Amino acid sequence: MSELMKNMVRVVFVLCLASVVSAPALAQKAVPPPPRPADSSPSLAATMQFIQERVTLQGKVNFADYVHDNSAGNDWTVQNAFEITNIAPHPETCILNYHFKGWTNGTIRTDLNSWIPFHDAEDVVILPIEQDQKEVDSKAGHTTLSYRSDPPVFALRVRRKVGYNELYFTDEEIANRVAKAMVHAIELCGGGDKDPFAPTPEERAAREQERQHAEQLAAEQARQAAAQRAVQQARLQAQQAQQAQQQLQAQQQAQQAQEAQDAAQEQAADNCRKQCDAANDACEKDVKKQFHGALFRGILGAIAKSPTNEADTAADADSVSAAEKACGDTYSSCTDACQ
Repeated sequence: MSELMKNMVRVVFVLCLASVVSAPALAQKAVPPPPRPADSSPSLAATMQFIQERVTLQGKVNFADYVHDNSAGNDWTVQNAFEITNIAPHPETCILNYHFKGWTNGTIRTDLNSWIPFHDAEDVVILPIEQDQKEVDSKAGHTTLSYRSDPPVFALRVRRKVGYNELYFTDEEIANRVAKAMVHAIELCGGGDKDPFAPTPEERAAREQERQHAEQLAAEQARQAAAQRAVQQARLQAQQAQQAQQQLQAQQQAQQAQEAQDAAQEQAADNCRKQCDAANDACEKDVKKQFHGALFRGILGAIAKSPTNEADTAADADSVSAAEKACGDTYSSCTDACQ
């Protein structure tokens, strides 16, 4: 996934968290409503003041997202931060105003005013930030991404008839206390889920456990598939490396064999030429002997001044020339054969 794509995903995530969402949320960890408040229960003003104080004490929530793309196998880290400020309760209208700001990698992505209308709220759920991000990404079409936050962060979601509001906590116990206070405020303002067929908190909890189990199973299957692909890729690379090594060895062996053959042929040719040289030397010695004999006979003939001896001398000269030529021809034929 490119850097631009990653930033687009994060922007979609942050904007979806802060804005009003019209699609229905999946079953989460529902906070059961308390019994109908008695006269001694906290008033709406006191309840909203408690919410204001606890959220203010929470302060800015900073955390890192370790993101994994189960399809491409990529991993990257995103630094996130959320902050709720300017909390202003209005018990007379059952509205809690606040300002929300969100950062991604140090850049402000969301900066807006929002409010929680308790009279329109149906219920309150708490879910890990990883699940919250997974829902947002899935709706945006990024179904292969999985998250791990550090430190753990919990999203408190106030679900309305249309859309929802979310606040964020690093302390799950504080998140649960604020959620119970919000459920109490919803009851005091006449809100709540009036659907007679709406699932009970127990049913929602069971569905949430099933969903989490299915998600964990899918993530494990994806990890196993990725590990299997990595093993197969490693095996393929090992096979390719082995084949390349074998090819290299075969080439080296062929080269060595060719070099040995060339050396043997050269040695054989050299030995052949040496034999030709030896044979030619012997032939030339014979020619020299023949020449010396002819020369001696010629001297004798010259002394005797015999016509017969002169004819014999001429014949001897022709014989020596023929012998020399025969030696040369034989040597040439011999060396040609050595090639």
